[in-house]
Amino acid sequence: MERFTSKLICQFLLVLSFSALGQKRVYFGFDANLSSEISLFENGNYALGAASNFNGSNAALLMFFDACGDTLWSKTFFEGLDLNRLIRIQNDNEFIWLAAGLGSNQDSAIALIKLNQQGQVLLSKSITAPINFVWYQFHIDVDGNLYFTGNATSTGGYSNTILKLNPQGQQIHAFQYGSIFIWGMSVPAPSGGLLNTTGRTIYKLDGNGNIEWIKSLQNFQQSQIPPIALPDGYLIFHKYIGALDRTGLLKIDLQGNLLWFTDNYLHINAGSATVDENGHILLSYTDYGLTGINLGILELDENGSYLQAHLLPLITGDFISARDLKIIGPDKMLIHGLIDYNFANYQALSLRTLPRDLDALNLCPATLTTLGAEPSYLMEDTLNPNLNPSPYAGFSLQNFSFPEQNPTLTENIYCTVADPGLSFDLGGDSVICKNDSLYLKPNLPLDEYNIIWSTGDQSDSLLVEQEGLIWCEVSSICGSGVFRDSIFISYHPSINLSATFSPETPALGDSISFVASPPLPGIYWTIGDSSYFTNPLEIRSFSEMSEGVVLNYIDTNGCLSGDTLYPVFSDFELMLPNAFTPNGDGLNDVFGPDPNRLFYYELQVFDRFGKQQAQLIKSQWDGSDLPSGSYVYYFKYQLSSTSEERVLRGIVNLIR
Repeated sequence: MERFTSKLICQFLLVLSFSALGQKRVYFGFDANLSSEISLFENGNYALGAASNFNGSNAALLMFFDACGDTLWSKTFFEGLDLNRLIRIQNDNEFIWLAAGLGSNQDSAIALIKLNQQGQVLLSKSITAPINFVWYQFHIDVDGNLYFTGNATSTGGYSNTILKLNPQGQQIHAFQYGSIFIWGMSVPAPSGGLLNTTGRTIYKLDGNGNIEWIKSLQNFQQSQIPPIALPDGYLIFHKYIGALDRTGLLKIDLQGNLLWFTDNYLHINAGSATVDENGHILLSYTDYGLTGINLGILELDENGSYLQAHLLPLITGDFISARDLKIIGPDKMLIHGLIDYNFANYQALSLRTLPRDLDALNLCPATLTTLGAEPSYLMEDTLNPNLNPSPYAGFSLQNFSFPEQNPTLTENIYCTVADPGLSFDLGGDSVICKNDSLYLKPNLPLDEYNIIWSTGDQSDSLLVEQEGLIWCEVSSICGSGVFRDSIFISYHPSINLSATFSPETPALGDSISFVASPPLPGIYWTIGDSSYFTNPLEIRSFSEMSEGVVLNYIDTNGCLSGDTLYPVFSDFELMLPNAFTPNGDGLNDVFGPDPNRLFYYELQVFDRFGKQQAQLIKSQWDGSDLPSGSYVYYFKYQLSSTSEERVLRGIVNLIR
């Protein structure tokens, strides 16, 4: 009675708390990308199991929560033991069972652990066989017995193998039922025994492993959602092989006769399903539609007819995949998924508490959508395979102590309902020039809020330099609210301008022509610090052109476009005169080449005693009032910025 009262108090508090029904918790520190599942106890407590990389090696994570959603404990198992995946976690309303497959790609062993609700390990076994298996399902039936269903990995081995254990983990029987090596899903039958699906074959076993009936369906392939047992039959889920975005389901009666089937719903990949108190079927799914990738909930009535579907946009991260959905009491439900952070190459566990009334999901927020569908053509096959139980005595069950650790996980709490005081506006969608940038800022103090941008940046501002959808998400550090705004950046149409020049290999100092195409009005050229407003441009070439001749055009949107040319000047052997006459008659008044003909030069002049009389950079020597005579010069130069450095030495006669 004490547990029941605690559960009611928790549920009452959660109903009163508006933010709790919109709460989302994200757990970092465990890259959960292999498998995950929720197991719900009748008292409202629940466990979350996951398997993936942890501290550099695969491990299984088990987290336990009370009915209020508070974390009671967390543990990791099997680290360093070549964990393949988590098979399933299950509970018998008193204890929780964890089953995992060990081995690379194939299960060389089953690791089976039983824990109480305080996290203490009560039973730990290793189940092995001479051959490897791939185990698909783990169940607890109405009598507390344990079932494993799977296939041997060798075509000469045991397909459709079902292993049954008692509540103490001891083997009751193991049978192989045929040669159909197709993965399958199963569920314990309310009357005892097991319903198993493999490929398009469905068969029912009694408690002793005997086949009661076999049915086959055409145009059917089971999904990874286990069937659901009802008092009057079974719900079985299916999807097309190779088409993960088509999901449907059917119902058979207790003898396996087909009662109804749904259309195939498009663009969704369902991850789990449950049935509410009205017999309505709820599926959690990942939506791949035109609005992006979101988490969704689909509701069908008790006859499989479509009622409604809701999308739950992301609060954080880039992508979310649906994993599990559980109804917790009359007022709330819990949906679990994996969040993908593309920018960090990391995945995290997500738990979101939602109101049980799907019509109230707009408080979270959620978007009501109608799913696309195509007709399904399921039918019963007149031919059923011949399956017979064949005993297998090769399993070895041994007590085994698996490594156990207490991990450190980071819990981030978000709320799908924005705090009334938490809002900002990035502005309307913007059109910018292709080479421009845009500065975005939510104008909130970073020390009071957590800020994350769609690019992965966590600063209080973002410089946007490319087009596309940009969002900024801000959450209160206390976890009481979250707000996201987005802006779409697009480019103005750009003009494709190009330029040419002639001659192809000009000589420095010669005339050169630059032509822009198309010949738009307003075109201008930039060479160094000078601009020329004409097209075409006819000009005497000079060395700075090798650094770039820029074609510029500003369109009516104020966007700058253009092209850049890099003329390569022809090589030549520089010749310097052996005499000059600085007498002011305009002929041979200076010594040295025209500065425009060379990219760089340095001129040093010495008298006959070795004393330096001049040192010039890209300047000609005018004699500097020195007397007539012979002078030694040292001349170092480059034709262009990329050409080699050359040196000339000689004697020049100054004649007055």
